[in-house]
Amino acid sequence: MSAGPNMPVAEPSLPEPLDSDAALTRLARAGDRAAWGALAARHYEPIFRWLWRVSGRHEVAEDLAQDAFLRAATRMELFHDGTHFRAWLFRIAHNLWANHCRSSARRRAGGLEEAAEVPDAGLAAIDPVQQLGDREEIDVLKERLQAVPREWREALLLRAEGELSFRDIAEVQGITEETARWRVFKARKELAAMASAEVTRDGEKIT
Repeated sequence: MSAGPNMPVAEPSLPEPLDSDAALTRLARAGDRAAWGALAARHYEPIFRWLWRVSGRHEVAEDLAQDAFLRAATRMELFHDGTHFRAWLFRIAHNLWANHCRSSARRRAGGLEEAAEVPDAGLAAIDPVQQLGDREEIDVLKERLQAVPREWREALLLRAEGELSFRDIAEVQGITEETARWRVFKARKELAAMASAEVTRDGEKIT
């Protein structure tokens, strides 16, 4: 029977790209190593950069990023269709970073570390292709990031470096979407306050 003149006609569904995260994750869960390799190549850099930004140390970021991808590779059976794959990876990386912070705090409290970790000087040498908005702001103010409270800094970098939605940030940090928005707002406000604290007086910069 043909559809009447006022009856809606269903739009044909578009085929899913073969290289989409959804397609690749299904293949990776079935044991396709090439599919996992493609996912790792696509998402390693954002995870590593986020860990480098929050930790300020190249070797810490490298170790945690490698650990995150190793854990993800061995737990693909726990990944569910419909889940944002990059957000799932960030959740794993965030948990590893939180564990690292707790372990470092215990070592310092126990006198096993002589001093707090010093941010990697190489961080200032990062020179990525500049983008607008948060990403550009972070490249300009990256030396001030370590002064921003950790949870705010994490949220801002998940937004700028990870390009996650506020909903995904909330999932990664285990908070509400409203709190995620508030943390990003507070981090940006804190960075803006640091920038405005610098004034020029008689040709000299005062901070």
